[in-house]
Amino acid sequence: LQGSTPKEKRAAMVKAFNAGSASVFLISLKAGGMGLNLTAADIVIHYNPWWNQAAQDQATDRAHRIGQQAHVQVYKLIAKDTIEERILELQTYFCSTDPLDQPSVTALKNHLLVSGIF
Repeated sequence: LQGSTPKEKRAAMVKAFNAGSASVFLISLKAGGMGLNLTAADIVIHYNPWWNQAAQDQATDRAHRIGQQAHVQVYKLIAKDTIEERILELQTYFCSTDPLDQPSVTALKNHLLVSGIF
């Protein structure tokens, strides 16, 4: 499922997954953050992290919905010495700061440059 999937096909795919017709449902992060109810999911695997942890959390929440009966396990697959590892570091950095003292956009750009990410 990706962002360009038509609304009707999207609904049919979600319904089929929740009915048990597939054991795996591959969803892009952007598509996964928008209006899905995946109560058949019991494992969520993020393999391509986004620097914005909230976007990943929103996608994960698609499995934590009303009607969910199973315990949901969430995994992040991160390869060593990759951009994904650096993104995880950014997520950790920004999630550990006080929400009332969030770094500015300028501070973010400087952090990315100093870290060698961009």
